[in-house]
Amino acid sequence: MLDRQTIERVLANYPIGQLHEFRIAARGQVNETALIKTSMGRFVLRRNQRRLGHADLERRHMLLRYLQQDGFPAPQLATSHTGTTAVILDGRIYEISSFIDGDSFDSDTTGQVAAVGALLASYHRTVRELTIIPPNDECRYGPVVLLSLLERLLQRDMMGDLQPQLAWYDRRAMELRRLLPAVQIATLPHLTIHGDIHRDNVLFAAEHAVALIDFDQISYDLRLVDLVDALIAFASYENPPDWNPWGVYRGPLHPDAAATLINAYTAIDPLSGAERTALPLLIESAWLQGELRRVLLTPDGAPEYHSDVLEQGQALSAALNAMPIHVMPNAAQGGIYTVSTAFLSVDASRAFSITG
Repeated sequence: MLDRQTIERVLANYPIGQLHEFRIAARGQVNETALIKTSMGRFVLRRNQRRLGHADLERRHMLLRYLQQDGFPAPQLATSHTGTTAVILDGRIYEISSFIDGDSFDSDTTGQVAAVGALLASYHRTVRELTIIPPNDECRYGPVVLLSLLERLLQRDMMGDLQPQLAWYDRRAMELRRLLPAVQIATLPHLTIHGDIHRDNVLFAAEHAVALIDFDQISYDLRLVDLVDALIAFASYENPPDWNPWGVYRGPLHPDAAATLINAYTAIDPLSGAERTALPLLIESAWLQGELRRVLLTPDGAPEYHSDVLEQGQALSAALNAMPIHVMPNAAQGGIYTVSTAFLSVDASRAFSITG
């Protein structure tokens, strides 16, 4: 754990004053982070995980400098006395960045969902021409990855305890591959995605999103990957009644919130027709992949637990397919997203649509 002596040794390499106080940050489960106050202000000090390579560090810092130059709201790296944005002490890599004051997401605060969509679109527009990362071999979400996870689980399910659920997943994965073949995915817009859009990584002040943080998962992938993550994180029901609690996700998409987020995004960075078609298929793939991974990562779990996890994925799929997202002309083309009065129920027996 970071202690005062270590923090003072790191600070000696930076022109940001003397340490007054610090506390270990609650955010971040991998890297060690401390919030520090010096004679010159507040900062965030981070000791990077040992497995982080120099190439990954350099790419992340290159991105953060690029965002800073553009004025995008993200942490700004402090520069050491020698002009570097990281220092090495006792074989560990340390870095210091600006402290950004902000609150966590509050689903009851009107405007925050739209603010997420606008912030994400602004990020994507900013990095559109930036190529600092080799492309991923496969899109993070999609039928190829889904089928790979399914194959691993089928090989492990020697007793056939999950046969009914896995048979459904197999049929659905094949249908998703038909609807969204790899050659089609390859033609969709790619860029340097944030790769970790969730509630801990966006800071708010009232209805405004004031910063996007934590760029450890950046990769060169479909920009829709970030939009999928944003919708799942910020536009889902909050554990609705009768929802299966054993799976990965808190609930299906909320129609109003989903429409609000997409509308705010497309007002700044319009989606192509092909992207509008692919978006719900990638959302479903992401959900199903998440449930399969949960089962794979809990090999000692009871069959009943694994069955419940997989059945949550089936419920999410049913909910999404009962409320098809009709992505109509975006704001730049004279139309916007609106939500019909038919709301999605937890059992997916009713539907909603987005029309323009």
